[in-house]
Amino acid sequence: MMGASQRSWVGGSMAEVIEVTQAILVDDTGRLLVGLRSHDKVAWPNCWDAIGGKLDKGESPAEALARELNEELGITPTAIASLGSYESPGAGGSSILRRHMFALAEWNGGEPTNVSGEHTDVR
Repeated sequence: MMGASQRSWVGGSMAEVIEVTQAILVDDTGRLLVGLRSHDKVAWPNCWDAIGGKLDKGESPAEALARELNEELGITPTAIASLGSYESPGAGGSSILRRHMFALAEWNGGEPTNVSGEHTDVR
């Protein structure tokens, strides 16, 4: 089952596993699209990052990615390719981030635009 209810051992104690999905978007000229995280984010504020977010309970990484891309950029992916998954320490070291990475080169909805407050800039 996906979601924040998963736990794993870290440094001798149980830690929450937070599943996130992210995409590296490539436009038709080969440019990469990333977002500048909002200044009020707890983790990595004002840093450039791939577009994505947390999985909701019961969502697959691909389903969560489609939802996040629509919420944040107003686009719907038409073809995604998995780049794999990896784990890293979460903010404060008390959790584990399990990142599911994708590449996206095709979508519907026109030019991706910043339609949410998740980022202060998208380019």
